[in-house]
Amino acid sequence: MILRRFMKHAKEQNWFAVGLDVIVVIVGIFLGLQVQVWNEGRKERVDEKIYLNRLHSEVLKSIEIVEPALKFKQEKQASLYEVLDIFLGKKEAEALTPMQCFSIITSGVYSDQVISLPTIVELMTSGQLSIIQNDDIKADIIDYNITQDEWREMISDIRDSRVNFVRKYPEINGYDLRMKTMSRSMEGINALNHYCDLDKMKDSVPFKNDVLSATNKIAAINNAFLTDELNRFKNLHQKIDKELGLSHP
Repeated sequence: MILRRFMKHAKEQNWFAVGLDVIVVIVGIFLGLQVQVWNEGRKERVDEKIYLNRLHSEVLKSIEIVEPALKFKQEKQASLYEVLDIFLGKKEAEALTPMQCFSIITSGVYSDQVISLPTIVELMTSGQLSIIQNDDIKADIIDYNITQDEWREMISDIRDSRVNFVRKYPEINGYDLRMKTMSRSMEGINALNHYCDLDKMKDSVPFKNDVLSATNKIAAINNAFLTDELNRFKNLHQKIDKELGLSHP
């Protein structure tokens, strides 16, 4: 219709009408593009809310995992410091407590895994991070993604130099085989009967050196990894709550 009218006006050399036809076409194209941009922006806001809600759920679940894990590791770290004080003569003890013994023989066990949040992985790999409008949340996502590699490298280095105390010093300490079926709680640990010969430990310089090294590694994992990871999750959680208008009791 517009093309037919345009050709008619051009044939009649009605240049004013031709100009109006051109303006109508340009305005139509502009409005069409604006509607397309508006629709795309509207879709992005819907997608952003979906991503943030998913990320919110993943962060909450991660906090529920990391928080008790950190608490347990800190208890092991405190027990190892007590053992070191006994070795140094700063604290008297005739035998190690179940928790102290457990902490020694498991001090070379590092089961901590860096938590990869599926939503962050999807945002980064799909190039959809720009959908997130909140710059603080976006910066936290980028920073967490980068820091994960640093954590993995640190944990890998620690694992490569870990000591299996039961295998290396079988005459000094040993597992209670029931450990596999017991819960990792204070009640479960106290119910076990791990073997730890305190006198032999005190007489073995290599053993004491290995305990000191293992204690430092656990402290590094607790402070440089788990504490940092938990704080990042909590900060991100607060920002997402604010962005989505959520509140928790």
